[in-house]
Amino acid sequence: MIKNKISFICPVYNGEKFIKTFIKSIDNLDIPKDVSFELLLIDNCSNDDSYLVLSKWIKSYNIGNNNIILKKFNRLKSSYASRNFGVKLASGDVLCFVDIDCVIPNDYLINVHKKIPTNKQKYLIAGNVKLFKNEENNIFEYYDLILGFNMKTYFEQKTGVTANLIVSKNLINEIGGFDEYESGADRNFCKNAIKNYDASFFFYKDILVYHPCRNTLKEHLNKIHRICNGIAKYNKKLPFYSIVFYVFKQIIGSIFQKNQIKQIILRKKIFKKLSIINKFKLVLLIFLLGAYNRIYLAIKTIKIY
Repeated sequence: MIKNKISFICPVYNGEKFIKTFIKSIDNLDIPKDVSFELLLIDNCSNDDSYLVLSKWIKSYNIGNNNIILKKFNRLKSSYASRNFGVKLASGDVLCFVDIDCVIPNDYLINVHKKIPTNKQKYLIAGNVKLFKNEENNIFEYYDLILGFNMKTYFEQKTGVTANLIVSKNLINEIGGFDEYESGADRNFCKNAIKNYDASFFFYKDILVYHPCRNTLKEHLNKIHRICNGIAKYNKKLPFYSIVFYVFKQIIGSIFQKNQIKQIILRKKIFKKLSIINKFKLVLLIFLLGAYNRIYLAIKTIKIY
């Protein structure tokens, strides 16, 4: 008897270079006997061969009674709009949001199945995300190892990320999905669900996915711009005095970077693997990008407001 139907929803934008690894991890998934599993791949305005590669894979892939659905979504270039589109297609009562550059361990479904609340309540489950390196002595990857995903901290802040987020379908239907135009909509979705929809929120470190480190300056800048633009749009809703305080806080934070210092101390073991020159470069990168992040956010908040 099938107790749970679990739907994976994965947006794809120019993900061709990640598909082979992602496919292999899906191939190796252990699917419990009392779980029905489907995978929804939503190609969102890709201009590489992602859709073609995925189409060929689907034709040669067999997972028994489980389904793989590949669709194009071109109405809006937005990973969150793609996820909302996937939610409408999903038949599962449990929705797992992952990214195409993630690597899914073979026991992922087993661990999800064990942790799903039995009373079908409205819930969110933040899974763990572990970063991995591909290159030696790449300071941009080391930067990600130090300041990348910290899921326990996110959980304490009552938020999560769609690189590994499990949501009951009844909850996301009640909320109406993610904000489609805002980067960081996953974090706002979680906060909204907990505050306004009385959703239960859990964090389980054994519900794990692996994620590659960003390995270029451009990738880190793109992330900063994307997240800051989303936060700035959200800040537009705040009263004027709150905006003034927020901008002042960012400017001060760009000088006195407490979080950067804290993370360097917490992850000092990572520095032991680097030469003296690369240690200096990494520390410099951490503080320069920290300052840039804060200043960029302050400027975008002022412009949008």
